[in-house]
Amino acid sequence: MKSIDQKLRKAHALHHQGDLSTAATLYKEILLVQPDNFDSLHLLGLIAHKEGNYTSAVSLISQAIEIHPSNANFYSNLGISLFALDEIQASLHCYEVAITLEPEFAMAYNNRANALKKQKRYSESSFNFYWAIDLNANYAEAYNNLGVLLREIKRPEAALVHYDRAIGLNNQFSEAFYNRANAFWDLNQLDQAIENYKKAIQLNRHHANAYFNKSITLLLKGLFEEGWDLYDWRWKSDEFDSPFLVTHRPLWDGDKNQVVLLWTEQGIGDEFMFLSLINEFKTLCKKLIVQVDNRSMPLVSRSIFAGITFIPKTLTVDPMEYDAHLPLASLGKYLRRTKACFKLNPIRYLIDEKQRTSNIRSQIQAVAGVGKKICGISWRSKNEKNGQERSFTLSDLIEQLSLKNYQLVNLQYGDVQEEIEVAQQLTGQSVLSVSSVDNFYDMDGLASLIMACDVVVSADNTTVHLAGALGQDVRILLPFKCDWRWMLERQDSLWYPTVRLYRQDEKKQWEEVLNTLRADLLNER
Repeated sequence: MKSIDQKLRKAHALHHQGDLSTAATLYKEILLVQPDNFDSLHLLGLIAHKEGNYTSAVSLISQAIEIHPSNANFYSNLGISLFALDEIQASLHCYEVAITLEPEFAMAYNNRANALKKQKRYSESSFNFYWAIDLNANYAEAYNNLGVLLREIKRPEAALVHYDRAIGLNNQFSEAFYNRANAFWDLNQLDQAIENYKKAIQLNRHHANAYFNKSITLLLKGLFEEGWDLYDWRWKSDEFDSPFLVTHRPLWDGDKNQVVLLWTEQGIGDEFMFLSLINEFKTLCKKLIVQVDNRSMPLVSRSIFAGITFIPKTLTVDPMEYDAHLPLASLGKYLRRTKACFKLNPIRYLIDEKQRTSNIRSQIQAVAGVGKKICGISWRSKNEKNGQERSFTLSDLIEQLSLKNYQLVNLQYGDVQEEIEVAQQLTGQSVLSVSSVDNFYDMDGLASLIMACDVVVSADNTTVHLAGALGQDVRILLPFKCDWRWMLERQDSLWYPTVRLYRQDEKKQWEEVLNTLRADLLNER
């Protein structure tokens, strides 16, 4: 028994020092001699969790609990591994048992709060974070986690208070600096955000999220050179979910004598934007192959991209057909390193099908009657991260703009007919949907619908990128915290010469934005 105890102490010391491989070997040796050694099972489970093998962690810690069912720490750690497997309700049960066994177990309250936050049970979650802090006033992680919750429910100012407390308790807390940077970013306090991203990176040189978000912040400020140089960190960030191309071919390194494959990596709106650069990039290659969203194929096939081969992204390109590859959004790193470079952006580089456009315009005019202009409208973004902030209701848009001399035309993707009918009843103004165009799947038809309009008014979504690429007069309504490509304070866009931007101020209300837009449209008649 003495040798087992000694080996366990040695394994635990190695575990604490970070030598997980040797510690795991010793735990396994102990279990060969003493299969019911619950400490070894539990600690081996912690190593499995650390290595990302959450299923194995659950199995090992569960075995430890079967042998020693009164250990609150075992239940809390089992809950953490179940949480990692997205088994939230099961993890909550573990935390409940842990707290029952040990009512003043601050870590279990903190863990339960995280699980409740995952279920969007924000009030219960915050209660548990506060309880954890009451039990341990020096609990930096709980302060940090409470800040994350507050930012998630759109209270960045309150979040900052708790990040400050976390950092005051632990000035080496990289994640707290990173989270504080995000809260400053929410408030458009970008210099403070950058400083906190820098600090997070100093404390953790592998903090991919901090590098990536710092790059976005620099691009938002117009600091393109440094911003693009950090943008490649997106591939290591868990906040960026696009898959990297699987190929044995290398990334393009500037060799002008190579056949290069450019592949689409983000949404179709981003694709439309970065397509503005491919004619320039073609001059840097022997031959250029561009992979695009299937919906883009009719548009790019007739547009101004002579000598470029386009293929739909659903088709796999044989690596023997190219020498090197590059993600489409990485073009900025090579071609848009200063604001002056944007002067090369074409006014229009996607071309609609003229006859279809003419037919659609005639159809709209037949409904609108003589003398009315045509205004295409889109009011919603379905972006998972910030679509709600970008969006507004159709009724508010119609009522506030009050464009009686315009025929409004639906450019919004998705099933919105019921919403249109309700808005028409509330406002008395009709919104025409063109049934021959599916605004989500038929990008070529949407292009014709956009070009059949005199002006486009839209939330920040795919529609504005297609309209901008077509050279249409498009007015974009931006939230206070806008996407990086629109930068700060500008009323124009570096990416699209025909775009005008209308921005929320710090009050984050749409009324003033819509009033300004309405006045502009009325003055332009």
